[in-house]
Amino acid sequence: VFRGLRGLSVRGAARLQLPRGIPEADRSGTMTKVLRGALGSNGKGSGGVLGLSGREINLQISQQPKMAAHEYQNMMGYEVQEKRGPDGELYADFCTLREPDDYFPHYLAMVGVGKRSYIDDRLEIASKAGIGIREAVPNAVALFAAYKSAYETEGGTVMLLDIGAENMDMALVRGGHLIYARNISSGASMFEKNIGSTASATPEEVEWLKIKYGSLLPPSENASEKEEEVRPGIRTAAGQLSGFIQSSVNNAKKQLGDSELSIDRMYLSGGGARLRGFLEYLQSSLKFPVEAFNPFQNLDTSVVESRGGEEFQSLPTDMAIAVGLALVPLQVPESGRISLLPDTLRQKRDFR
Repeated sequence: VFRGLRGLSVRGAARLQLPRGIPEADRSGTMTKVLRGALGSNGKGSGGVLGLSGREINLQISQQPKMAAHEYQNMMGYEVQEKRGPDGELYADFCTLREPDDYFPHYLAMVGVGKRSYIDDRLEIASKAGIGIREAVPNAVALFAAYKSAYETEGGTVMLLDIGAENMDMALVRGGHLIYARNISSGASMFEKNIGSTASATPEEVEWLKIKYGSLLPPSENASEKEEEVRPGIRTAAGQLSGFIQSSVNNAKKQLGDSELSIDRMYLSGGGARLRGFLEYLQSSLKFPVEAFNPFQNLDTSVVESRGGEEFQSLPTDMAIAVGLALVPLQVPESGRISLLPDTLRQKRDFR
């Protein structure tokens, strides 16, 4: 993503899938080769933003009473240092989501913790691919950045949810400000697992069955046998994911101390958003409007399209996290984002 006199434009995009069945020991090397091949001579040495999600990342909301700004900074600094642990096995940081005012008489902060080995491994992959990483943030922060760029400030509380294969990333926005974020260690692979438990097929065949026949729309009169065969597994997985989402809303109520919190609308992204009928299913299950997230609404994409890349516009939900990561330095102030970088890279960033 490039910022010029005419605004923000996308100069290049790629959606890559690793081959199945890669041994864990070879995974990092394969990822490096795939990234290097996608970039070619483009982007090498430029500023990259690394997205973080999964079990190795934890986000928590912290509320602190009103106090002098330096006292608040010191208190949160102690908390972050404590989170890192005596052996430094974790990276940790905090950001301020809201300062005290007449309506909310306390600080609202978010503390992020990431497993050092997990982050260092991904930094090494990027480095070997020729990408200079200047920031490492939770994917939920990237979702917020993409939303800020694509949509006007909306009333009520908006939920952003990206459903990947193994993880879901969630953010709550109110009045154009991030108020809550969370990553959930479950994702769209539940559809394939449930289909695989009822149909004897290889993982590749199960994925094909999901794409070809998976649907949460009401069954049609001429529905095929395969569609009816996978329907129970699809519906069960959808119910489980809906339960995880509702549980996350309840978790937000507790952490924010707001028992009256309600969601006014949701924007859905990620590969899981493409399952036929899933948006309609969630809207019926969760009782609030659900729409597909389009991160390209205020971005100039003509350069990519002129190079034959117009297909990337056909799956906008798949690119939400990637677009958001590129936009983080432009849309989210440093004071408002979690930065899980090693101290050496953080110092280089601050020097710049």
